[in-house]
Amino acid sequence: MKVKVKELATKLLPQIHQMGDLQKKGLMGLSQKATYAVAKNFNNALDLIKPYEKHRQDLISKHVQINEHKKPLTEQAENGQVDYVFISEDDKNAFIKEIEAALEQEVEFTPYKFSQEELEACHNIPVDALAVLMDMQIITEINLAHGLHTVK
Repeated sequence: MKVKVKELATKLLPQIHQMGDLQKKGLMGLSQKATYAVAKNFNNALDLIKPYEKHRQDLISKHVQINEHKKPLTEQAENGQVDYVFISEDDKNAFIKEIEAALEQEVEFTPYKFSQEELEACHNIPVDALAVLMDMQIITEINLAHGLHTVK
């Protein structure tokens, strides 16, 4: 299936990462098959965004000021966010334009799916994670009334 890099980077990867953290802490339980499927999808998504990450690093080198340690120069914004310090306003605009274009690129993501039966053996899966897994066609059908326990 075709998906935008943005969907992988901002939806799928963060949800899978959250699921991994919850499982490590013992707050969520996945079956062995579901754990394998989640890990397989995570690795597939990472592989697909590697070209974007390389391009982003190239853009940082091209448009952002570099400190004495060869690291991008950053500053704390008023809202608490860390922002890059750009060489010029034109560099900032070019960086934003190219990053937005790169995030809109489509890649071919082949989801490694797991079944309703395997999912029913799991417990305490966050509802937002289920929504992303369904959206990315990793899970195709869910009957929440059929014994699947979720958390909000």
